Amino acid sequence: MTAASCLVLLLAFPAALPAGAGVWRTGAAMETELQEPIDLALSEAPLRKALGDLSLRRRVAVFVDRRVDPDRLLNVDVRDMPLEKALRQIAQSHGLGLTFLGPVAYFGPPQTTARLRTIVELRREELRRLPGRAAKKFLRAEPLRWPDFATPRDLLTQLATANELTIVGLERIPHDLWAAADLPPLSLTEQLTLLLGQFDLTFSVEHAGQRIRLAPLPDDLALLRSYPAPGDPRQTADRWAAQVPGAKIQVQESWILVRGLLEEQEQISALAHPAPPKPAAARPTRAARTQVEEKRFTVPKSRGRLEFLLQEYAKRLGVQVKIDREALQRAGISLDQVVSFSVTDATLDELFQAIAASAHCSSRRAGNVIEVSPAR
Repeated sequence: MTAASCLVLLLAFPAALPAGAGVWRTGAAMETELQEPIDLALSEAPLRKALGDLSLRRRVAVFVDRRVDPDRLLNVDVRDMPLEKALRQIAQSHGLGLTFLGPVAYFGPPQTTARLRTIVELRREELRRLPGRAAKKFLRAEPLRWPDFATPRDLLTQLATANELTIVGLERIPHDLWAAADLPPLSLTEQLTLLLGQFDLTFSVEHAGQRIRLAPLPDDLALLRSYPAPGDPRQTADRWAAQVPGAKIQVQESWILVRGLLEEQEQISALAHPAPPKPAAARPTRAARTQVEEKRFTVPKSRGRLEFLLQEYAKRLGVQVKIDREALQRAGISLDQVVSFSVTDATLDELFQAIAASAHCSSRRAGNVIEVSPAR
């Protein structure tokens, strides 16, 4: 067997990873991970530890605003849900907001999280008016880390020194002590927004990019953008206004002007430029099934709900699972039980036999169908 024919599968529950450079998923890898399913059950779990553990397992950075009690208790029960949707459900069910500041999932007060991405975009618009060299330092991405008991004033001062900036208004930042953080590369604009947003502050760039001035967040934050109007501009504007009620929309000749938060502008842009429908996924060909049957699979210790593991591996490998639910019920075997298994250099049949055996079940394959029933 060649190395190319051996697959290492890591699904819902990878082991925790140490903090440090190279750990966090960013870009397309993070977007893909956010759509991967997760099973998560938490009962009276402290927020900081629960989100920290989940963050490390899925390699998606999470940051909690200083105003959120890190010891508040989370109660969560989600099954086979995309990670991003699960994070949003956690936030909503506990009275928090969630936004993604670059590659960081930011939990905080809803009135803050609703504005952070718009703040970043407004600062970027300002930077476009600066000379290229001056703007470059605000756009360059670097990791953001600090130890326990760091103070926000010191962190801002360090950022300013490293980027040859002067800060006006640093006295607006009260004394505070923060827990350690290790975040993936963020632009200086995103770093400043993450730090200042926790005090309802933002910044403006002055003196050809050599100075920043701290200021309170405006109550009325918005981006102004224009879109060509397909068909009748008034009818289109009315339809968009109904679908994105938070945006302020008006017609100007053959253009539609939209004033709103970045998220609202993204919704309008999707309406103005709809993506073509995706073609239906083709069923695996006989040749493709044969290729999967010939592969060998290595799965480090994986843990999850029995039905989720069966269905998830089946989906990824292009086979179907047929579960004898009545027989399992008679045998007292629950599909909701959490099981763990591992295999090394296993065939497709051996992979599913290992999952089934972890719950005292058996599996047999008939063509493209994996049949699961109680062990005899």
